Amino acid sequence: MEKPTPTWIEALCARGYRDAALVALDILEPFGALAAQMLYLSSPAFGIFGWKAAADDLALALETPAGVDSLRASLTASRPAEESRG
Repeated sequence: MEKPTPTWIEALCARGYRDAALVALDILEPFGALAAQMLYLSSPAFGIFGWKAAADDLALALETPAGVDSLRASLTASRPAEESRG
């Protein structure tokens, strides 16, 4: 059974940031563990804006190569907003 796409990824794609997120992921991939730790440290600040769950999910995904691949697959599988309007 396929894992559902996280709501923050759906929101990101709905706003048209899918390609930018994929580029950012390509840039951050070599620094995944460091980026994950930075996200964990800043997670309480993201909580003020209601983004704590998204920051924690992203940090967890960036910790391992498998997590990065899963994140990339979720972004790739999500259709851009223009395509979903049909």
